[in-house]
Amino acid sequence: MIEILLSIYNGEKYLEEQIQSIVNQTFIDWILNIRDDGSQDNSLKIIQHFSEKYPDKIFLKNDNFGNIGAAKSFYELLKNSTQDYIMFCDQDDVWLKNKIEFSIAQMQKKEHEQGKKTPLLFFTDLTVVDKNLQIISESFFDFSGIIFKETPNFNDIAVRNSVTGCTVLMNKSAVKCVLPITDKTEMHDIWCALCVVKKGYVFGNKQVTVLYRQHLQNTIGAKKKRQDYTLMHRFRSNKQRFECAKAIDKSFNIFKYLFYKISKK
Repeated sequence: MIEILLSIYNGEKYLEEQIQSIVNQTFIDWILNIRDDGSQDNSLKIIQHFSEKYPDKIFLKNDNFGNIGAAKSFYELLKNSTQDYIMFCDQDDVWLKNKIEFSIAQMQKKEHEQGKKTPLLFFTDLTVVDKNLQIISESFFDFSGIIFKETPNFNDIAVRNSVTGCTVLMNKSAVKCVLPITDKTEMHDIWCALCVVKKGYVFGNKQVTVLYRQHLQNTIGAKKKRQDYTLMHRFRSNKQRFECAKAIDKSFNIFKYLFYKISKK
């Protein structure tokens, strides 16, 4: 069973289209667990509609934490997950119909090689689209100038992360090794990737599984290579990666980070 984790915040504009793309998956053995991070729009009404239509598939998590931010919201979902595999989902994208089917096939192949007790995290490429789903770039990796490696190591992820949360599939062993998530990270994907690669394997494929929608409300979004990043964005991104890496591997100091940063350009 695949457990899909979706944190929402004022997502009414694109939420229905995203959930429908999950409902339309070719792989049907899934459940969708949703946490609302304090929405003030019609997001909850949209969720209620789908949960009533698919009562055995779509569930809303209730808590009293309110607005705690994306990383902590996903953490609340992750620490309460119960299934053998989990996937992260963003509220404004669209999943291609074979996303789950393709990802689980890759995961089970790797589990056959490494064993189910090995922490495993799988990720893919995305197609960058505008708010109307018109293609901006066929490949997020190419668009963002990301150096794709099929099996990135700890230093690769710490310096220039290629793992995008909304493409991730993790097995139960991986979930165990990423908990708890540190307060030092603003996003969950970099933390999960670093934890898993430290104790198991992170592996990817250049196959596209998600239409990665770009609009004015994107929290992170795609940046066209590095020339479009502001100095502040570069600083925050680098600081976040370093602090995550340092929290997981105490030997990963600032000199090591800078060495790999320079050597990988």
